[in-house]
Amino acid sequence: MHSCNKLKGFALIEVAIAVCIMGVIASITVPTLQSVIAYSKATQTRQALARVIHTLAVFVKSYDRLPWATCDSSGLECDKQIVGGVPFKTLCIEEQITNDGDKNALIYIVNPGLTHVVAQTSLIPAKPSIFMQFSVQNNMRVILEDGTDAIDYTEESADFCALTLISISQKSKCTVDEIVQIDGECIIVRIPNKNSGVTVRWISRNNIGQFFD
Repeated sequence: MHSCNKLKGFALIEVAIAVCIMGVIASITVPTLQSVIAYSKATQTRQALARVIHTLAVFVKSYDRLPWATCDSSGLECDKQIVGGVPFKTLCIEEQITNDGDKNALIYIVNPGLTHVVAQTSLIPAKPSIFMQFSVQNNMRVILEDGTDAIDYTEESADFCALTLISISQKSKCTVDEIVQIDGECIIVRIPNKNSGVTVRWISRNNIGQFFD
């Protein structure tokens, strides 16, 4: 009887040791696994942003304008829609390409002055590009964390923000209305701090117009 009690006590000690070991392993592996998942999602988001910008540049190359944003699940551009989803149907790409690492749809903001349809006899416009000749006011501003403009507009360069793409992660507390403000013809995109879970990409008119040069 005494011997049995000893064996039982020894088994409980083994269980306690095993639980301690599992706790140590979990404390090491769980944060590492979370970091790997977060890094993977961030990479997928960056890739999605890059693909969409490239696709928009192809669209400009063909039609000499940028598409409006989409306002519904159709994926087609909606007339006069400045802020919305990426118009994947209009761009002839799959919807999943326009999703970030959290599988959320990217937010697309377009400078309305660059969406005009220009009369032309073929889909491929004659050179020089009409897109680069548009006389558009600097009505889209991207404000960095320090309060400065991401694109320094000057009359000499005549360069300005053409479009902005935003990814808001599932853990972020930010909303589109907090990031994007539209006051009349002025569009302001304010970039939150680095820990906000928001990723913003923008490209200027000159850069997207010369994408294939």
